[in-house]
Amino acid sequence: MSSLVSLGWFAMIDRRPQVLTERSRRRQVAVVLILALVIGAAAGMLSLAAGNNVPSAVLTGGAAFAGSVGLLLALARFAGDRN
Repeated sequence: MSSLVSLGWFAMIDRRPQVLTERSRRRQVAVVLILALVIGAAAGMLSLAAGNNVPSAVLTGGAAFAGSVGLLLALARFAGDRN
C-alpha cells in the first residue's frame, strides 16, 4: 500500500487497452449517425434558408452528413485508441 501512496494517483490509472465490445461499438456508431443526421439536416436547412433550391439544399445536407460521419468516426477511433 505504501507504493501506491508514494506514486500518487498515477498508480491508480488503468493502463490496459480497452477492448470495445460489439454492444459499445453499435452504440458508438448510433451516436455518430444521429449527430451526423442533425448536422446534415442543419446544413440543408441553412442552405434552403440562404435561397438555394430544394435539390441543392438536399445535396448540401447529404454532403454534410457524409463528411461528418467520416470525421466523427475518425474522432471516435482516435479517442478510443489507447495503445
